[in-house]
Amino acid sequence: MDGLAALATYRTQMQQRIGERHRRHLGIVDGRLIRRYALAIGEMNPIHHDEQAARAHGYAGLVAPPNLLSAVVEWGPRMASRAVRRPALSASWAQGRRWS
Repeated sequence: MDGLAALATYRTQMQQRIGERHRRHLGIVDGRLIRRYALAIGEMNPIHHDEQAARAHGYAGLVAPPNLLSAVVEWGPRMASRAVRRPALSASWAQGRRWS
């Protein structure tokens, strides 16, 4: 399968999943998470950092970067609550942690 065919197949699969419900709670996506994630990936568009800029572009508030949801889902519930919800992630917390 060539790249375009693979992309078309993937798109069809994702379109079929629209509206699916899942019961996996990973926490609340708030302004703090949006800002931190945007900085971490180098996304400097003001709609991810400044509420007024986001409103000026027609949004109700800060806009999450497009890949934020997929990144949080990959972390899993424990990782999201520990790494993102704490005021500061220290290197000592990560020492000895098995990453799989």
